[in-house]
Amino acid sequence: MMETVDLGKWGNLEDMPPGVSEGLGQILAECTSDDRAVLQKRIQDNPFWFVREGLANEAVIPEKPPADWMRLFEFIFRIGKTLRRGVVNSPRNTLKSTLLSALAVMLICFDRNVRICYFTNSHQNAVTFAARVKAWLEENELIQKAFGSFKPTGREGAYTAWRDDHFYVSGRTTNAREPTLTVASIGQTKVGMHYDFVFLDDPVDQDNTMTADGIRKGITWFILVPKLLDEQSTYGAEGIPGGALLDCGTPYADGDLHGWLLGNTDDENSPANIYEPLVMKALNNPESWDPKQKCFVNPDMNFEGIISELKLNEERASGPYWFYTQYQCECHAPEDAIFRRDWFKLIPAYQLPKHTRRFLLADYAMGLEETNDRTALWVVALDWKRRAYCIDFDVGRWSLAERIRRTIQYALKHGAEAISLEQQTSNEGMFAGLREEIDRMRLRIRIEPISGRSTESKKNRIISLQPRFEMGRIFFVMQEAEGGVGISSEFIRLGKDGKAYGEIVDEFIRYNKAVHDDIPDALSDIDKLRKNTGTYIFAGAREASAEYATAPRFYQGRPVPYPDAQRPYHGAPPVAQDRQQGNFWQNAAKSYKSGGDFYRGGRNG
Repeated sequence: MMETVDLGKWGNLEDMPPGVSEGLGQILAECTSDDRAVLQKRIQDNPFWFVREGLANEAVIPEKPPADWMRLFEFIFRIGKTLRRGVVNSPRNTLKSTLLSALAVMLICFDRNVRICYFTNSHQNAVTFAARVKAWLEENELIQKAFGSFKPTGREGAYTAWRDDHFYVSGRTTNAREPTLTVASIGQTKVGMHYDFVFLDDPVDQDNTMTADGIRKGITWFILVPKLLDEQSTYGAEGIPGGALLDCGTPYADGDLHGWLLGNTDDENSPANIYEPLVMKALNNPESWDPKQKCFVNPDMNFEGIISELKLNEERASGPYWFYTQYQCECHAPEDAIFRRDWFKLIPAYQLPKHTRRFLLADYAMGLEETNDRTALWVVALDWKRRAYCIDFDVGRWSLAERIRRTIQYALKHGAEAISLEQQTSNEGMFAGLREEIDRMRLRIRIEPISGRSTESKKNRIISLQPRFEMGRIFFVMQEAEGGVGISSEFIRLGKDGKAYGEIVDEFIRYNKAVHDDIPDALSDIDKLRKNTGTYIFAGAREASAEYATAPRFYQGRPVPYPDAQRPYHGAPPVAQDRQQGNFWQNAAKSYKSGGDFYRGGRNG
């Protein structure tokens, strides 16, 4: 915790008790040039005291703030010193804009040549930010005593240099054409301007994140923002000058500008690796919400004294979605999720059943651009009860030749007997390429055309997977060694809390608010039926031997290992009744043609 001082409230003396006010007023009145240096050093050494007491923010900032708020404070005030690029997601009402405006004032006070560019979601909010900074520079008595006057003198100077959307302070020693502070709304450009600092304060809102196109426009606009930084600026991180950029706000939609900078999207061009993140939540236990009493029971609050418990109760009572986005910095409320994290069951490879039939399910995408969908490949094994075991996975944007190569590679690796292929015009090249490669290599792999997708609702198709997850009829095999059976930890892994994490889980949980849904869509054909017979296209294994492993058990989210690596199933018949392919008369005809009769199997029976 930063040190607090006992000098009273600077800059707002009329609100103090008469004795204290007169004493501090006398101190300021008697301040000499030597005392000015002392005041400057105090401000520089203790920015918390300057922000809270020097700028008269005692009403909103407690004397001893919670630790999480101090983390937010220290992160923002690192910008330009030890932090060159940063992105902050913090709950609403945590005084982010107050801290940014105080930081701007402090930067201007210590360097009249500094150039700051500030962007926010609307022009009016940008002008309000500039007005607040100007008011402190003009009227705050501590600033006047410690640093002198900042407003240009003379009628002409005040008109041209002290404007609503930008201003120049007096005493600049450079001829830079950029104002001391420039404010604008997102979407605007500042061609030819170069700054020491760029601040983004709540750049996204409900209006500009309503559609995927709106989200893309915001990201496209931002790509040019770092170019506003002056490469010759002495500000930056230690040893890395060139200006500093800070994005600060709360998320509104999955894949918005904040999420893109944090690396929460599948965009390979996301600059997440160069932005230091800080993501904060209002509560550690949002599941403590009591829907009957409309309040949190024993809430574990991270911003106590900054955000009240009453405020959190009111916001949560209005619905989970906005509460989780605005106060938990999560774009999806767990209770509203179609797929939930605790439904993902991860198992080691040794718990994969011996008797399964394996298939490759795919959702092929054509484009290679970053905005295009991706190709997703699943290798799925089905046991005699049609429980699904996902044993391999890959996703990406690939050329036609690469899609064919990867499909054949995964099918051969796991002995897949069929490859799913959606029947549509854009897949004709894929079908021809796969057929040619299968014939050339003389493989016994059939291509299973999937029809009806063009007339089906994608949402209904993906939601049809929900019962499998909820009832524990789908498992994800973890890869223990590179190249072995199982899905790479790059895509799905078991966390320390026993729950599943990774790109696969994220895309399922974020459905249907995520930018892409290729991963669940590829898996959605697993229970597809044939139109003419009503049987499953992808049938399960026919046998369940004595050493057959039943569905793995779990304890606190983790698979329970068995001493013999398998648990015998005592209730299964030696040969399960085949209700998944054909019918009685078809089987009888097949038996008769191969030399048998209705009761005795033939050559293939």
